[in-house]
Amino acid sequence: MRVPVSGNVGIVSILIFTVTSGIGTTTPSGTFTWQIRGQQIADASGTFSAKLTEIDQYSFIVSMKENYSNFSETQTISLTKL
Repeated sequence: MRVPVSGNVGIVSILIFTVTSGIGTTTPSGTFTWQIRGQQIADASGTFSAKLTEIDQYSFIVSMKENYSNFSETQTISLTKL
């Protein structure tokens, strides 16, 4: 994903999730790595747990908690099949 910051500067953000438990279920968990490249370079990794809720055959809600080394973040994401 490229995100313009200002002028001709861009950032590439790559977030990779590896499911180690709950494969094929609505409650996967595992590890993640996050790489940010651009004018600044940053790397992070940790664990995650998620709950997937089916709204209908085309829509889902994902509630996910990401645990970093010194903090955690919880987010809710809506997904739609095309």
